[in-house]
Amino acid sequence: MAEDRKLLELRQFLFSYVETYEELQVLACLGVGRELWWEPENVTRECGVEASATLSALERLAARGVLAQQGTDSGVQFRLHEDFRPRAGILDRLALEYRQNRLQLIEMLTHNAIERVRASALKTFAECFRIRGPKDDG
Repeated sequence: MAEDRKLLELRQFLFSYVETYEELQVLACLGVGRELWWEPENVTRECGVEASATLSALERLAARGVLAQQGTDSGVQFRLHEDFRPRAGILDRLALEYRQNRLQLIEMLTHNAIERVRASALKTFAECFRIRGPKDDG
């Protein structure tokens, strides 16, 4: 039962903060060195993610508040955001599952992506029937 709860928490975390496999790889890697500032080149080398994908993943995770960012474009660094440090357990779980059961994580990401598409489609469909006031011609 506790195992199911942990997997549910992990799925919810992934749904809220991780959209791509590259983001998953980066988080699994950075979760180990939470206190350290990482340059994108070091993340590329340590995590095995392509350089252009690494920087994009780091920037998206920073935009969602998972990572903190410092520096300028020529010397930017990233690390786990302080707000996420109390959630160390979920990151430990992510790193463990990444090492032991990547397929399950990929299935979670796929399921989450399908759910996002469904929610977006439903929202778009509902917008078609929304009653709006008269259009302003001016």
